[in-house]
Amino acid sequence: MKRRPALAVLGLVLAASGCRARPPRASVAHIRLLDLARKGSVSSHGQAPRVADVQIGNDRRTSLVLAGPGSWTFHLAVPPAAHLRFAGAVEGPPVILRIGTREAGGSRPLVTESWSGDRGWSERSVDLVSLAGRAVDLEVAVDGRATVSLAAPEIVSPAQDDAPSVVILYVVDCLRADHVGAYGYPRPTTPEIDRLAREGVVFERVQACASWTKAAVGCLLTSRYPVDHGAETVDDPLDGSVPTLAEVFRARGYATATWLANPIVSDAAVGLTRGFDRVVALAGNPVRPGISSIDADAAQITDGVLPWLQQNTGRRVFVYLHSLDVHDPYRPRGPFKKLFVSPDRLGDARHVDLYDNEVAYNDAEIGRLLDGLRRAGTYDASLVAVSADHGEEFAEHGFVRHGRSLYDASLHIPFVVKLPGQRHAGTRVSALASQIDVPATLADLAGAGAVPGFDGVSFRPLLASGGAPPRTVLFSEQLSPHDVLYSARNDRYKAVTRLLPRPEAFLFDLRDDPGETRNLLPAVPEGARAVLTDLKRFLARGQEGYHLIVSISRPGAVVEVVATADGANIIGVERFGLGLGERLSLAADHHRAEYRFPGPKPRHLLLRTDPPGAPVTWRLHVDGRPLATTAIALGKDRLRPSGMPFVGEGAAMSISVEEIADALLPGTAQARLWYLPPPPGAATRRAKAPLDPETQRQLKALGYLQ
Repeated sequence: MKRRPALAVLGLVLAASGCRARPPRASVAHIRLLDLARKGSVSSHGQAPRVADVQIGNDRRTSLVLAGPGSWTFHLAVPPAAHLRFAGAVEGPPVILRIGTREAGGSRPLVTESWSGDRGWSERSVDLVSLAGRAVDLEVAVDGRATVSLAAPEIVSPAQDDAPSVVILYVVDCLRADHVGAYGYPRPTTPEIDRLAREGVVFERVQACASWTKAAVGCLLTSRYPVDHGAETVDDPLDGSVPTLAEVFRARGYATATWLANPIVSDAAVGLTRGFDRVVALAGNPVRPGISSIDADAAQITDGVLPWLQQNTGRRVFVYLHSLDVHDPYRPRGPFKKLFVSPDRLGDARHVDLYDNEVAYNDAEIGRLLDGLRRAGTYDASLVAVSADHGEEFAEHGFVRHGRSLYDASLHIPFVVKLPGQRHAGTRVSALASQIDVPATLADLAGAGAVPGFDGVSFRPLLASGGAPPRTVLFSEQLSPHDVLYSARNDRYKAVTRLLPRPEAFLFDLRDDPGETRNLLPAVPEGARAVLTDLKRFLARGQEGYHLIVSISRPGAVVEVVATADGANIIGVERFGLGLGERLSLAADHHRAEYRFPGPKPRHLLLRTDPPGAPVTWRLHVDGRPLATTAIALGKDRLRPSGMPFVGEGAAMSISVEEIADALLPGTAQARLWYLPPPPGAATRRAKAPLDPETQRQLKALGYLQ
């Protein structure tokens, strides 16, 4: 027998009692009951309410959790034409839910209903129009022993400004700009995005700030480079103090929701979903190791978000959508395979065909979403943007897929924005733009203005006045287990430095050599000197700290590194050349880090302290015995320590950016330790810890950690 939705019966009573599924207009005045609960502006008869993320299936929502029996009274002033909006679920035996007001003569009910114990979320709206303009005690009561969750309960009222009622940011994982028709691609891969481009604005030169998902999405959602938002490597969480785009919209009265096919984004421990009231993780846990086993489909995004938008008609909403169809492996897709895939093309050419067929499939789902907005009558008033986290490579420079290089195939991403009323339709912006400018621009276009904590530049003034481009240099980085690179580019030149797996430097003239095939170095044209200087400073910011490289050639050897900073804090530890059997731990007091790994694969450890360069005591052991001091080289002069353990000071072991390449070269020492100081004026980094063991286990299952 098919189970009824958890609140199916409640919906009938809400409708009969004046509760409407769709308030008439978009809302801006809002009172979040979650905030009142956090501030203690609630009286409890029974257990105090909790604010927690409640997950039912793959649907995680920030909720007010009420343990019945009990009642909870919120003290508030009801704005005009207000409704109480929430999604409800109950777990346990049947209960009676009552929503009303607490008055001198007792309780005055607005809703009374029996809730069953079936699992599931149900969107609800309670009419509070009769209470408009009054200071009331709003009471929620549960009669019965069960747990009731009210997801994102909020009192909303009609908007008084012209901000868009619907804001959607759709990110297509791995979509490179030059495979989109609006960016000149001759194959008909993206008719729906192209239509959106004709009705909106095309930003022609937007560069991703990283060539893999986690770091790049961090930029899209925080308007900060990875070095500043913190989620740089596979086991770094987002800095908890950094504001997110979802938090910006939520503070402006928007309901925030996201449908995510990539698990590196949806995992709560990573922190990228902070600020979303609802998180739907489409991928779940793969049965087989590797992200290639995930079968999440863009159609699931469309099928999920359209009903939710319909249920929230009249409410301001911000939605972040992230599909995974264009990510390797590329699957043949019905009619699109016939259009794009030729049986005569093999190897990388066939991968391009399959990639284009996936792009076309995802584009059709974007079209289905936009058609749903048109049918609902909300398209014209909506702000809709389509972009990507990064691009994809097809062996143009010897690399395939992404996360290995910083060539434009991996960095040049689309950014197409349709404004409310189709303002500025057909506009094309050729100015340089960074991925961190995307959230700053969207927030500004939605009326938020300049957001404190956002480092990106809004391009809204450029649309209005056609003024000077706000960007002259763009930065990108790649910090993966086996590849570490940094790049800087200006209007003409692009400089790239690779640190791992081997030191390399490149300089390209993008005007005369857009394919990045000719390295100008060692020659440096006059116009490229500034971008090289910018790159050195950016690299120094990213690689500031103690660097320890350990190379033990004996198979099966176990290496243990203990670093202790008694007079300072260890604020971050990164490792490269990851392998099986590793263990990294950072003490809760941030004074001690331990790293254990098996040989013979070399490991590179980067450790940062606050203050920068503070003395650190090092202990290096192999198979339980101290590593001989004759096998250790310190600083640029490769000096030997006097004993084990030994104290290293940044000032004594300091090297320059120009000397990094020599320091990375293999030598006779089994352990090399040096310190790279931060550039002058650089802000001090905040402390961060590795992700918890369970999250690391999941990342290993997905192939992000090894």
